[in-house]
Amino acid sequence: LASGGEVVEAQLADENSGEFCIVPESDEELLPMLDRQGVPQDPLRDLQDKFAFFVYFVLPVAGPSLAFFQWKTLLLVVHEVIGDERKLLELTQVTLTPVTNGIVVAMLSIALGTLTSITVSTLRSRQLQLRSCLNKEASEIAVLQAALLAGLGPPRSVADAKRITRSGLRAYRQALQHLRSY
Repeated sequence: LASGGEVVEAQLADENSGEFCIVPESDEELLPMLDRQGVPQDPLRDLQDKFAFFVYFVLPVAGPSLAFFQWKTLLLVVHEVIGDERKLLELTQVTLTPVTNGIVVAMLSIALGTLTSITVSTLRSRQLQLRSCLNKEASEIAVLQAALLAGLGPPRSVADAKRITRSGLRAYRQALQHLRSY
């Protein structure tokens, strides 16, 4: 390898020519820089990865599987800890009913009211947009109808027909004269 000063000068010369690249051109230049042992693993990070794997992948499958296969034992344990079914029903009523009647019903009513309001508002804005588009189309059709009736209506007499034809031919000749002048 060259000395540090020569490398910097070579890099500056390459940068000025626009051909500088920091990546080595071949694998042979890269091999001395690589550690053949690999990057040392952090034991704390390794433990965190194992814990995350256990929590996110093992527990969601193992917990329900254990409960499925040991349901009789779990039922006996629950009855021993809580007591008979009357106490279990009382515990359910004491813990779940206030929560359901309190925050759950209120949040559901707010969510459904908001959803209904947004839906009605969106439908109303679409209706107004559709109405304005239809009014615009109707006015354009009325303008087109008036223009067609004014310019293309049947002549009242033969003299009117001749006059319209002469004025059309006169306008055509004037347009041709203007084109020839260019």
